[in-house]
Amino acid sequence: MSIEPIRQLNVYYEPRSGVRTRVGRLARPGHEILFEYDADFLARGSELSPFRLRKATGVFTGRPERFEG
Repeated sequence: MSIEPIRQLNVYYEPRSGVRTRVGRLARPGHEILFEYDADFLARGSELSPFRLRKATGVFTGRPERFEG
């Protein structure tokens, strides 16, 4: 049996049970980790991390230390 690696994940914010908003998507096309906000999330004016992941269109390339627990 062969398991296909996950190449893309949808990211959601769920402040309480049953209320879920799509934030964006993560992708890993190789050894890089990429993030892109969902257009509807940006239009709402919310921010996840104004210091590390500014609210903007386009694809962000993550620095490895961001993703270490």
